[in-house]
Amino acid sequence: MLPSEYSVEGKTVIITGAARGIGKGIARVLAESGAKVMVTSLTNQYLVPLSESMAADGHPIEILTADATKSEDWQRTYDYAMEKWGHVDALVNNLGDAIRKPIVPLPGGVPSTPLTDDEWRFVIDINLTEAFLGCRTFGPHFLERGAGRVVNISGFAARKGSPDMLAYSTAKAGVAR
Repeated sequence: MLPSEYSVEGKTVIITGAARGIGKGIARVLAESGAKVMVTSLTNQYLVPLSESMAADGHPIEILTADATKSEDWQRTYDYAMEKWGHVDALVNNLGDAIRKPIVPLPGGVPSTPLTDDEWRFVIDINLTEAFLGCRTFGPHFLERGAGRVVNISGFAARKGSPDMLAYSTAKAGVAR
């Protein structure tokens, strides 16, 4: 539960990448605190069990399969939220993933296969492009209403990179700034 000064009672919140991990925890706390929550994920694999668990606990949530790296899926998410709730109060861009590979072979004979172009694009899209698309989709709605919040989930990698996490660190730094 959240302290009363941070009440989310009745607020409508969309959370990307919320079927597991940090997003799942955010969804649970917000729903238990009275928010109307919609979670998105690429597949139903974890969404359905989460929805069933939340409903059994008395905190039903909306679920939607969507690829947060695709504009058309963001539009579908927006349309679904407007149909269900009529407005959205907050968007949590939580989706993230990494591929641990250097961008060039590392010195000293360390065995390594460099990150490919497709792997770079995947990591940038899933961590940075999804936040951009979410903000671009819901930003006009928030401006029109004169209210709305966006929470972009980043991480320590945004501040301190490592040789095998350049794409992830770059993307999360973009989200953080």
